Amino acid sequence: MDAGIVAAAFAVTLVLARMFGVPGPGTWAVLCALAVATWRLHSAGMRWDELGMRRPESWAIALAWVAALYAAAALTKILIIDPLAKALAWPPINLSRFARLPGNAGFLAGGLFLVWVQAAFGEELVFRGFLLTRLELLLGGGLGATAIALVGQALLFGAGHWYLGPRGTMTAGITGLILGAVYLCDGRNLVPLISAHGLADSLALIAIYARIARVT
Repeated sequence: MDAGIVAAAFAVTLVLARMFGVPGPGTWAVLCALAVATWRLHSAGMRWDELGMRRPESWAIALAWVAALYAAAALTKILIIDPLAKALAWPPINLSRFARLPGNAGFLAGGLFLVWVQAAFGEELVFRGFLLTRLELLLGGGLGATAIALVGQALLFGAGHWYLGPRGTMTAGITGLILGAVYLCDGRNLVPLISAHGLADSLALIAIYARIARVT
């Protein structure tokens, strides 16, 4: 039930924010879902550190996982996303929401703040930390439940990025799958995921700001 409540909070907030033209609907959806997830954890007598928001046992291993995530993301783009996008004639990722970013230092500063607060911390806590574990519990535990929960949170993560177009949605979904797999393999520690997520999005914003990546 907790997984459904948080997923519903995310979806309803996102839809209502877009319906009423609220700026940054994704940000509000993630923050609302995070608040509801924190409430549900508190009601169960749990804390975020129990779901992985804790210091890694080894920073060297944590950095290795960050590097592995970057390598996996690069290979996924080359081996899966690009061929699929070409076969289905998908347009480039829709970055129109960042049209004001090129050369705009103030917009970049605000974007970097949101990247770490909303995307890196918020999304990793909600999707990997909370939804994955709660979906496992809902499904009764075991390897099968973990596999379904892993795919389920990735599908929700991808759906939350539909504004980026089909290519962006697919990229986010596969990224969510990779992040979830690393979460499970690394003793369910969120720090490497938060670090990789924040750095990747920060570099993407900087590339748009510097006009290295084109906004379409």
